[in-house]
Order: sequence, then C-alpha cells, then structure tokens
Amino acid sequence: YFGDGDGFERVYRMIERACAALLEALLAQTKAESGR
Repeated sequence: YFGDGDGFERVYRMIERACAALLEALLAQTKAESGR
C-alpha cells in the first residue's frame, strides 16, 4: 500500500470520470445510429 493515498484517489477519480464520459459518448453514438 502506497503512503500517497491522496494522489491515487485523484488518479482514480480522473480515470472514473474519463470512463463515464467515454461510455456516455458511446451510448449517444449507438442511439444516433439506431435512430437512422
């Protein structure tokens, strides 16, 4: 376990946010393609 837990938390939040944004974009693209 690393002593710098704060830094890890920040990185984890950043990755989580990026994954959420990617998933949202993917969902929007799928919705747009199915609407065609």
